[in-house]
Amino acid sequence: MTADGTVVPEHALDQYRMLPPTAGSQGAPTMTPDGMQLPTDEEADGSFGKQVVLNTQERPHEFVVTGDSSVFFTSNPALTEQGADGAVFFVGSAAVAWNHRISQDLQLQVGGRAALFRYDARSDLDFDSFGGGVGLTWSPAFSSGIVFFGGYDATKLLKRGGDDLLTEHAFTVGAAKVIVLSRSQALTFNLAGGLGITDPHSAQRDLIAAGVAYHLRLSRDLDLDAGYRGTVYFYDTRGRTDFNGLASLSLSYHFARWATVSAYGSFADNFSNRSGFDYRAWIGGTGITLSWQF
Repeated sequence: MTADGTVVPEHALDQYRMLPPTAGSQGAPTMTPDGMQLPTDEEADGSFGKQVVLNTQERPHEFVVTGDSSVFFTSNPALTEQGADGAVFFVGSAAVAWNHRISQDLQLQVGGRAALFRYDARSDLDFDSFGGGVGLTWSPAFSSGIVFFGGYDATKLLKRGGDDLLTEHAFTVGAAKVIVLSRSQALTFNLAGGLGITDPHSAQRDLIAAGVAYHLRLSRDLDLDAGYRGTVYFYDTRGRTDFNGLASLSLSYHFARWATVSAYGSFADNFSNRSGFDYRAWIGGTGITLSWQF
């Protein structure tokens, strides 16, 4: 929404992407539409994107079913330039993913998800999200640990009541590199580019994104993740270009093999060359994620 009250449908998509990967079950099984999740492998987990787990794990099962329930507070629910009163909102979601190793260095991921977003005092911002994606990750021996990935992701956002809000088809390619610092910590760097086909056309945009993430295993059951992602969006209409910076911090406690409770916070700063599209917003909250592998 702009300063003059014009509704901007992508505000829901941007608010959606400020959440942790579990809340709303974003993106394909291994990446968000921004390309900021890393490929999964035999030493991957689900913290900030897909991070290297620095202890011995069993070989993962191919199918994963997840469900999560979270409550968040946002300082700027409509992502307006002037900001507004904060709001509390609930996110509930379910997702299923299939991760299949085609060969030693090539992996296929397919997944689908559904989520609902409900605001306490801003029912006009309520929406539902449905989507799915397919992706490939390639980790050739000659790449010195660099993993290449590409994928397609479809997202459908509906207003509460079923009216269309936004439909997006996103195509992403990129590369990621994990640097293990010690048995308990690692850094991840990634770079991605993406093309979007969106209805309404006013929200259609392409992107270039880069990110860095830090993962720390505090104990056997407790993980800390911090990261920053910078994305440049090139809109198809009115020559609009935005730079969006997103910083995040999360703490996750795995109290069972199939259950995790997390606390999460993020801050987004959006700068646009078109008046009315700048905004700042932060989100904080907590939730529980249940996961079954088979």
